[in-house]
Amino acid sequence: MINGTGNGTDFAFMRPNIANLDMHLIAFDGVTQDRRLPVDYDFFDEPWFNPSALASGNRADFIVRAPSAAEPQETLKSTNLSRVVDMQVVIEGEPVEALWSDEDTLPGAGFVPFDDTELPKREIDFTRGQTIDREAFDGELKQTMTVGTAEEWTVGNNTQVMHVYHIHVNPFFITHINGEALPEGSPLARWQDTIGVPLGGDVGFKTRFETFTGRFVIHCHVLPHEDNGMMQIVEVVDA
Repeated sequence: MINGTGNGTDFAFMRPNIANLDMHLIAFDGVTQDRRLPVDYDFFDEPWFNPSALASGNRADFIVRAPSAAEPQETLKSTNLSRVVDMQVVIEGEPVEALWSDEDTLPGAGFVPFDDTELPKREIDFTRGQTIDREAFDGELKQTMTVGTAEEWTVGNNTQVMHVYHIHVNPFFITHINGEALPEGSPLARWQDTIGVPLGGDVGFKTRFETFTGRFVIHCHVLPHEDNGMMQIVEVVDA
């Protein structure tokens, strides 16, 4: 599934019409999870805390198992921050035996995990007027990183509209939401390349610049925000 909305200032909640459909998240932004995660609809008012909710540009892979008899789903209304996307699922034919393991472990991302080593820190803010650090996109280089290094970033949202941080080339590992460290094993502590930043809050992550050198962009994935100036040019340079 992909949230491909152009004006996506809310999170999409994928919701089947069958209440007893087994539905588990197994990958996010193209990266395999450490374990499959049952989909729920908690944190509807704070969707950045729901690991299955999709901000604009997020991608998710699910595995499902159909019941032999479908139960109808209760109604869940969309809000300003959370949009219900109805998935129409039809079950036909006779049940068949299919492999389904109670073991929920998955291979994981395959990236080297971060340890507690102190990393250089960098902060950027989504700011009013569809700007980053109070500046609209002007084609000038704003951030420079060195290949082979790792950094810890904090991305703030100093507005009352949701913005979605996206960086090309380099995924990042989420460590904090709204200044609070995510506990070990949290389903939110994972690799992504796109993340919705809470209104008036922030997200923190660690990232590596391993192989690619050159210029690319970071931007808000709400496309009108990007088009109106919420974008920066960044560059990874040789050591």
